[in-house]
Amino acid sequence: MADRDEGSAATPHLALDLPYCADAVEWGPPTAAHHNVLACATYELHQASDDGAGDTGGPDGGADCADVEAGHAGQKRKGALILFRSDDPTATGPNQSLQKIRSAQTGGVLDIKWAEVGETVLVVASLANGQLAVFDVTDPASDWDCRQVMVQDNELCLANDVYTMSDELQVVASDSSGSITLLSAGAGEADVRIKEQWKAHEFAAWTAAFHSTDRNIVYSGGDDCRFKGWDTRQGVQRPTFCLRNHMMGVTCIQPRFDHIVAVGSYDETVCLWDNRQMKRPVCELSVGGGVWRLKWHPTDPETLAVARMHGGFGVVQFSEGELRETLDYNEHESLGYGISWCRSPNLAGKPDLLASCSFYDKALHLWQRQN
Repeated sequence: MADRDEGSAATPHLALDLPYCADAVEWGPPTAAHHNVLACATYELHQASDDGAGDTGGPDGGADCADVEAGHAGQKRKGALILFRSDDPTATGPNQSLQKIRSAQTGGVLDIKWAEVGETVLVVASLANGQLAVFDVTDPASDWDCRQVMVQDNELCLANDVYTMSDELQVVASDSSGSITLLSAGAGEADVRIKEQWKAHEFAAWTAAFHSTDRNIVYSGGDDCRFKGWDTRQGVQRPTFCLRNHMMGVTCIQPRFDHIVAVGSYDETVCLWDNRQMKRPVCELSVGGGVWRLKWHPTDPETLAVARMHGGFGVVQFSEGELRETLDYNEHESLGYGISWCRSPNLAGKPDLLASCSFYDKALHLWQRQN
């Protein structure tokens, strides 16, 4: 693990206990109704035993599979999508608060993304029963319309990414069979349609993402240690590249607004790639713990937040062709899965506000990065 450079500090503000194990958090878009709204995904797999007790299994715990209510004999999934509101994202210490707005029981949510299509605001959720769910949360406090489509029956829908236009939502989803699925829905349409699906990885496809500016380019990463690129205009029989730079599964892919792509792995390494030249990474850094999620800062293109499963959370900086770690947040007591920057315009010129969540302790935290 890299030595941490001094220069920034993490200040905890709030810790909440959740009803189920937490695996993803995402702050809403910077619109008037959503800039202070936080979405949280939860998931538990209960393994019944003779004494009635249960065990929980995280999203990296294997391909347990079945419908939304029950898995193999004695297994049950529980989970929810929960929306919270921060009264004031700029508040500090005891003045910071989160109020629950609404929740939707789903049987297990493994990944979430916000999307804006015209005037409609959506949360796209990857579900443990193999489905993709699209929730209309334009008014977060009202009943949410939900559209669902089966991505892969008897598998887990593990991750998704969104690409939005004024009148259409594009989604790429990955699943535990190793497949990648492209889906779309027009504004106001009742159904989410599968456009294309292909076997991309030998084992579970942990992650998938769109190129930041070209919806025809898709990236995927899997438990086969491969990081792949696909150009859907050329067909998906063969990837445009297939890299095995990591020694363990590729768990997250986070394209930046330009040509830089951040990739994380169970092998504890973050690699930055230039998609114009994919022979070798621009730079890499061992951050420890096993990387589960990476998130670029919403306005600072050189700053990246990291969720490290066994190593808490951190922030790394990309400058002069190198990555360096600048901050640790180690207040959680379990596997670190979810991390997100608040995008509220009220935070301009103020310390960053982040949300993080951890699994077995069912914890959701808010904290600040002090520069």
